[in-house]
Formats: sequence, C-alpha cells, structure tokens
Amino acid sequence: MTMMEKYKSDAWYWKLSKHRNNKRANWHDYHAPCFYMITINRNDLLNLKFSSLKNIGADRVIIPQVELSECGKIILKELMNIEHQYPSVAVRRWVIMPDHIHIVIWIKQSIKIGLGGIIGFFKGNVTKRFFESYPDYKYDRISVFNPGFHDRILTRKGMLNNLFKYVEDNPRRALIRRSQKDFFNKCKVSIGGIIFSCYGNLGLMSDPWIMTVRWSSKYGDGEWDKIVYSGREIARCGGVIISPFIHPLEKDLMKELLVEGANVIKLIEYGIGERWHAKGADFALCSQGKLLLLGKEDIGIGPHLVSRSESLQLNAEARWIADSLKRGRFQIID
Repeated sequence: MTMMEKYKSDAWYWKLSKHRNNKRANWHDYHAPCFYMITINRNDLLNLKFSSLKNIGADRVIIPQVELSECGKIILKELMNIEHQYPSVAVRRWVIMPDHIHIVIWIKQSIKIGLGGIIGFFKGNVTKRFFESYPDYKYDRISVFNPGFHDRILTRKGMLNNLFKYVEDNPRRALIRRSQKDFFNKCKVSIGGIIFSCYGNLGLMSDPWIMTVRWSSKYGDGEWDKIVYSGREIARCGGVIISPFIHPLEKDLMKELLVEGANVIKLIEYGIGERWHAKGADFALCSQGKLLLLGKEDIGIGPHLVSRSESLQLNAEARWIADSLKRGRFQIID
C-alpha cells in the first residue's frame, strides 16, 4: 500500500476531528506565536472514561490522584507526540480528566497548519490509536472526542501562572464539586483580608478570566462598546464577569453574556444570612454553576433600593475583588 493509499484509508479519523471554527476569535491569528488553553470534551456516545479521580487525603484534606484509563494513556502519548510532530509547538501543561482534557499549548513561532490543524492532528491520532488497540469496540468510525474544541487565548502578561494553576488544580476542584454535589455552597470567604459571605459556585473565584462590568455616564464615545466587546470575548472563553449589575445596561449585558457562555460573580448590597437562599433567576443560575453571590459579612440589612453612594462603593469593590481573585488572594473560611 502506498503512502497516499494509506492516507486515504485512514482519512476518516482526521475528517471526524476536523476543526470547525466554532466560537473562534475572528480578531486573532491562530497561526501566530501565542499561548492557549485548550479544552476538549469526550464524545459521550462512546461512554469512555479518560481517567478516574481519587482523594488520597485524610481528615477532610483533598489531595487528588488521577489514574489514567487505557484511553487516557493513549491521550497522554499523543499529547507528547505533538511536540515531536511540530517542533515549534510546546505542550506546557495538561490534565486528563474523566470526561475532558485541558492543555496549555505554546506556539513558539508562526506555523502554517495553525492551532486548529494541531488539535485536529492530535484528536485524529487518539481516535486512530484507540480503535487500533480495541478493534472489537462496539462503535466504529466515531471520534473519541466531541467535534471542535474550546480555546482561551493568553492576551495579558501575568496570566500564564494563573493558567498553569487553573489546569493543575482541576482534579482538586472536581473532587470538591463531587463532595458538595451541587453549586449551592454557602460560606464565608476572605478576599484580600476582607470577609464576605458568599452563596453559589465557589469555583468561579479560581477562573483566570475575570473582568468587571461597569457603566458610567462619564464614558466617551465607544468606551461602553469596548466593554461589551471584551465581555463577549470573556463569554466566548467561558470566563467570569463581576459587578453589582445595578445600571440597566449592566443588567442587559449580563443577560446577553450569560447566554453566550459567561459566568457571573454578583456583588449584593446585603449580607447572606444563615437562612437565606437564592430564588427565581438566581436559583436557576446557581443550579447551572454559573453564579456566585458576594455580600459584606458585616451588613445585616436585606435587599433594598441601592443609593448612589452604595452603587459607587460596590463598583469600586468589584474592581478590587477582580484584581484580588486574579492574584489568588482569597481563602474560603468555612
């Protein structure tokens, strides 16, 4: 069999894994040097587990251990093969979770095939090797992975270490979510030394993509449009927007970005008491893991009409909290 004949006979593996350009950043050159965090999800039709997670800690201390399945071992081998196939590409971090993988990839110099081609090569090879190893598997000619992939683009200095921590901490966060079983956590958290009461998905505080949303009457032409554009990019990456969301434009943008994939940290003007629970739209967002509410621990008053001075204070706190979370300056108290 010639090389061309072999390519044609194997081409279905790569066709299944073809990059579909869904939710790509149309402003970005995916062939140029850059860091990316890639998320690729399992094809649930195959019912394969890439790995299993165990807690080997004691006394409520979570120390994760990731044990790769046979499919997970194939994935790891092909991850290492990326650098061999493309010397201008480096795989800097990775984690193989039971139903998805995260990869931090560095394109060191311009590459003709682009990011989509690199991921397509990897996904195709994993699928090909899996069915070579398990020819009697009940499914045939179906990719190990879902179509496409999700990318996050490193655009700001200082984000890389946060990105590494986010990937490395993925198993621990997964075990925490498993033990809590839902996204209705209620506790206290210290952010930059200030105590807040919080309710919702605590994992949102660890997301490296966080931006504040704030409307101001002092904005010049195009300034709000820039915030909207940045918010849409955050949503595309599945990141977090943070604000008290008081102004109608802020509320409308929050609704739009939630639909597009964003998550929300919302500052509220009151503390979260022992008997308090989310209701209505907030309850629905919490059930999806898309919301975290933060209230000052020393404020006992309930929901009320927010004054201008309170609004200014909450917006200032939102900027400060976002900066503290990006720096990892927070600690869950109980």
